[in-house]
Amino acid sequence: MRPDRFLDAVQSLIDEPIGAELLGLGPAVAVAALRDGTFAMLVAAGFGEPEALEAVLREFVRDQSSSNLKLIVIGGDEQYRRMLQRVQPSMMLGRVVQAFALDDSGTPWVGARSRLDSPIGVALATVGAREQPRAIDPAALAARVAVPSATDRAHGAAARAFVESTRRGVPIVTLVILGLVGVMFGLEWWWGGTEFVPTLVRMGANGTTAYDGEPWRLLSCAWLHAGPLHVLVNAYVLYSLGGFLERLLGGTRLVVLYVAAALGGGLASAALSDAGLSVGASGAIWGLLGASVALAWRPAGLIPAAILPAVRRNALVNVVINLAVSFMPAIDVMAHLGGGLVGAGLVLAGVLTAGVTTQPRGHRGRWAVAAAIAALAMLSAPIIAMIHDRPWAIFDDELVTHPLGQGATIELPAALGPITITNDGAQRLVEAGQPLRDRAAITLVIEPIGGELGFPEELEQGFAEFSDVLTGVPDGAQVVGERRLTEGSRHRGFEEHFRFDNGLEILVTYQLHLTAKVRVEAVFWSAHPEVAQELRTAANSLTIP
Repeated sequence: MRPDRFLDAVQSLIDEPIGAELLGLGPAVAVAALRDGTFAMLVAAGFGEPEALEAVLREFVRDQSSSNLKLIVIGGDEQYRRMLQRVQPSMMLGRVVQAFALDDSGTPWVGARSRLDSPIGVALATVGAREQPRAIDPAALAARVAVPSATDRAHGAAARAFVESTRRGVPIVTLVILGLVGVMFGLEWWWGGTEFVPTLVRMGANGTTAYDGEPWRLLSCAWLHAGPLHVLVNAYVLYSLGGFLERLLGGTRLVVLYVAAALGGGLASAALSDAGLSVGASGAIWGLLGASVALAWRPAGLIPAAILPAVRRNALVNVVINLAVSFMPAIDVMAHLGGGLVGAGLVLAGVLTAGVTTQPRGHRGRWAVAAAIAALAMLSAPIIAMIHDRPWAIFDDELVTHPLGQGATIELPAALGPITITNDGAQRLVEAGQPLRDRAAITLVIEPIGGELGFPEELEQGFAEFSDVLTGVPDGAQVVGERRLTEGSRHRGFEEHFRFDNGLEILVTYQLHLTAKVRVEAVFWSAHPEVAQELRTAANSLTIP
């Protein structure tokens, strides 16, 4: 028997209240299975330099890729703690890898997602508080190592073979999907911005119009993402889940699953979501998540029984985390649920898993045909969207002079499309552009004043009375700056500027011409403030004889 802090820590792990089962013991390394279903590796700093310990711990984390783990270093200094932080994965998709250390002075330390008041933290603090480590008999401790049965060894071999199979080969289909998502994200940026609403709408964002003559939006929306964080998170999850399922089920089945889930998410979003606009691959990714969760309870012989408990535990954690995220603001929960139900349903019904490894060539050929049809639909959707709405034309700078009747004219960007003129008694209502599809929209209300003001004296007097008009602040808007005077060759006016939290801004201009009063409302998006000057120029181009 000898006093040794490493052996003392190992003994504390297998004693109550932790009561771990010792699976392996060496002079400076021990592995144990804890009652909470996690595995722990203890390493003594005396094993070697931090780089040597890092290699051992990284291999342990990699080999136990489906398990929750605890990594514990006994002894050492700050270098070893930094090493633990490097080994601990930053993103784990449901599993948890915790890090603990007990330095040479006996002070416990915990890494991210770990707590000092946890059973392991308390046990390490107790060990560190002793003036001298307990004297532990290494032979007696080694006798506590559990000897696996033949069945356990077979289960372990099957689990290792399964893990290796999920890492083997290149997930080509997953990488192609990721590449196309990247291309679409680049086009979003090039044509106005990845969070610019008109660009997203013209490239195929989902919404109620999917049920109103634009069904391609049900699939095209899955190629689009609103901002770098959105696309990076989805790309990471897609690579992790897609790569796993592609290696497990095959590329053709992954294509069918991905497209079916994207369609299910698009249908649910368009029919049930209160979001005015929906983009993202989340519905399709939730289909992959739903399929993964369903496989945990209906593995169809594809997942070894030895790792099913860990797979089920991780699946439940994944679902809880993703459900919590789905109910956050600006998240389309209906798209998530719709895609997830489709993915789970395809597995639970046995459609996706039937004959994965046993089907004859003819049946595999049917999956290839189904995948080709699904891929054609998925790839066609954004192409149709872009041909239909021409996102590259949003910022065309060509100007068109529009006649407004009775000799009046205005010069507007051709990209805003044709104007509509509506007469309401003596008033004329002129409209051009749509805020959701164009870089701006402009509305003019022209009201004759029943005569003609003399110029310039009567115009000045009339404007003095006219400028006392109080416009009021639109609901939900904030005033930007102060009232701004405007002037043309044959009119006087003032402009007021408002901004909404959703990114829309409004320039309200009142003009007094010799023969008419005019109210101009110009709507544009904060993402492109340069459009404001363009709209001011358009408002000042209005001529009324």
